[in-house]
Formats: sequence, C-alpha cells, structure tokens
Amino acid sequence: MMGRARRVEIYRRIFFAAWGLATVVLVFIVALLVFVLLRQEHAPVMPNAQADPVAPPQDEAQFETSSTKEVDLFFADKQGLRLVPEKAPIEFTEFTTENCRRAVEALIRGPQGDLDPVISPETRIRGLYLMADGELVIDFTLDLALQFKKTASASFESLMIYGIVNTVAQEAVKGSREPAVTKVRLLMEGLPRESFPVHADISEPFTPDPAWASRGPL
Repeated sequence: MMGRARRVEIYRRIFFAAWGLATVVLVFIVALLVFVLLRQEHAPVMPNAQADPVAPPQDEAQFETSSTKEVDLFFADKQGLRLVPEKAPIEFTEFTTENCRRAVEALIRGPQGDLDPVISPETRIRGLYLMADGELVIDFTLDLALQFKKTASASFESLMIYGIVNTVAQEAVKGSREPAVTKVRLLMEGLPRESFPVHADISEPFTPDPAWASRGPL
C-alpha cells in the first residue's frame, strides 16, 4: 500500500509540475502577442498607394543645378493696385518643386527695384509639395499673416495671394522631371487659416490670374 501511495504522490507532483509549466508557457505566449499588437498599433500608417503621389521633400544638396535662369517675381506697385513682374535669377534644376521653392524664397527677400513686397521678409517656407495633377501646396509659417494685422484689405490680400501664385505657375520654373504648376494651395503651420485672409477664402487652391499683373483687379 505504501508503494502505491508513493507512486500516486509522484504522479500527482508530475501532473502539477506539467500544469505549472504549461501555465508559464501560455502566459509567455499571451505576453508576446500583446507586445506584437502594441507594436503594430504604434507603427506609422503608410499612405494609400493609389492616392495621387506627392513629390517628396528632398535635401537641397541632392539637386543638380544645371544653370542660372531668370524668372518673373511678382511684386506690388507703389499704389497697391496691381502686380508688376521683376526679373530675378534663380539656380535652376530639373525639379519644378525646387525651382518653385527658390522662386518663392526670392519673392520673400523682396524686390530690388521700386516696388513693394507682397510677403513679409520674416516668413519662412515650412514645406512645399507638388501633386501629380499640378497642384502645388506651400506651407508657410504664421509670419505670413502677421503683416496683415496693420493692413487688412481685400486688395492687399489678393496681391499677396496672386503674387505667389503667378510667380510659381509661370512656365519658366517648370523642370524637366516634374509637371508644371497649374494651381496653388496655401497653408500656414500645416493648415488653412480660418481667420486669415479676412477677405479671401484659401480653403481651395488658386489658379494664376494674369489680370492682376496687367491692369489690376477687374
């Protein structure tokens, strides 16, 4: 009887040892699954491959400058009634996106002649992207809006908007490896500002308007 009782005790211990080992393995598997799920939850979401591609931001050092080219920069006349083109050289590349960036940076630096700037010199470009359909998205810092705290007029806002749009939509800035700009969407700090401009709706992209550069607004 003692031998049988000893065998039962041994079997019981083996059973509980196996049960404990299985429990440890199960807990490990559950912990591993939770870890994998958390990793997937925090992984970055990849954009839809079928969406219109956007030209990715590229390091300026990657661009090969083929030549210096003159483009028109559109500034305001002294009366603040129309845009006047001023010739300025930019380092030209094969990429429309980079040519537009350099043209806008020249526009921010201001005119060389007897014209008025349309963008505050403190303004900086946060991002600039060209869509496949020719829509150029320009994201500015909030400095773009600060200049309108003292002067908030529909005419001045339009001069700013079309000074930018007419500058980047000209054929002269088109590179050989990207499409020409057909319309421009303006953002500030990544978003369209509801409170600026006061008189113009920038929730939709703008197309170039040569009327502002000929005789002023119609």
